[in-house]
Amino acid sequence: MILVRIIGKRTNEGFIGGTIALTAFRNDFGFTGKDTNTINFYSANVVSCFQGGCFFGAFFIFPITEKIGRRFALMLCAAVFQIGSLIQTLAFGHLEAIYAGRFVGGLAVGAACLIVPVFIAEISPPAIRGRMVGFFEILCTLPTPAARLPPFRNESDLKKSKLGPCSASGSRSA
Repeated sequence: MILVRIIGKRTNEGFIGGTIALTAFRNDFGFTGKDTNTINFYSANVVSCFQGGCFFGAFFIFPITEKIGRRFALMLCAAVFQIGSLIQTLAFGHLEAIYAGRFVGGLAVGAACLIVPVFIAEISPPAIRGRMVGFFEILCTLPTPAARLPPFRNESDLKKSKLGPCSASGSRSA
């Protein structure tokens, strides 16, 4: 359940940045042949829908958490996140579905962002409570840079990206 917050938010933030840059994504969602301003507008909306969902998820989860408890609210977050991921997976070239799926996924992640630190603080022994929450927050930020790399596995996309081709060790090749 806590992994919704750690893996969901950070890898989603990192992964979508690389995914939008892929030629296959641009072709499937009609970005080819459009001017740079239009492409930037759609790309910004794809990213922003997730952040908007996070805002509303964090805002509206508290009353639900008070009624059903933190553990069940986290289970609800996991289910909603899966629904958002499913919507994005089944988008098949429809940008509106990507927007909706990112917003739904954002609802879950935003809600989990509110619940998880409080949940950790409630179940941790008082002597290490602050360290547990701090360690959790550090673990939330570590996956973001790593999440940017998987979309660039295709050699042709590597050559077109700013990363350039990388060897297995992660160093740049000539």
